[in-house]
Amino acid sequence: MVLMINQQSRYYWNAVGKSNGYGGCSICGNTWNWKKPHYIGKARRACTSGMFPYCEECNGAVSNAVKLRAIAKLVAKWIWEDMEYPTQLYRDVPLCLWDGMQAVYDMLSGR
Repeated sequence: MVLMINQQSRYYWNAVGKSNGYGGCSICGNTWNWKKPHYIGKARRACTSGMFPYCEECNGAVSNAVKLRAIAKLVAKWIWEDMEYPTQLYRDVPLCLWDGMQAVYDMLSGR
């Protein structure tokens, strides 16, 4: 559900999303319950069609340097989460790093 809303409504929809466990855009902070994510790469770790560190709106509005920081932030978060489960750490960290590198390549090549 993607909505066109004003700034005051953003606070409401983000609160609803966070209370329901939704993550959000690493750049603007809006939650995925109402923002459309921008998919990049093919994230094998997450069993999804790709990773989505930022939303479609931010994809068109920010520089590649800002997007690279958002990708790095997501990959670092994945690695940090895996540190809680040492048996997964050695398996998933290389996949997290590979997914991050693939996402950067896809972003820079315009995929």
